[in-house]
Amino acid sequence: MFFAMSAFIAGPYLIKVALDSGIAAGNLDVLQQAVALYLLASIAFWIGTFFRVRTMAVTGQSIIYDLRRELFDHIQNLSLGFFSRYAPRHSEIRSKSFD
Repeated sequence: MFFAMSAFIAGPYLIKVALDSGIAAGNLDVLQQAVALYLLASIAFWIGTFFRVRTMAVTGQSIIYDLRRELFDHIQNLSLGFFSRYAPRHSEIRSKSFD
């Protein structure tokens, strides 16, 4: 997260350097370096964002899996009397465990 945000924040500063020290001063070397660093910062931001999104997706899916597994185990341990007593709502129980 820190890696991606650092790269994101570096972008505007590199544009400032390219404009002030590169174009305005007529220094082509500074301009090329600023553009190269900007591209590297953009790639670093993309990589950092990719890993952040992937980590959040894996974490979220893991939490959902754990919750579904606990619910399934709980339903499996209920007595048959429970299902007889709540037969009209049986479809509701089933929909909660499969959604």
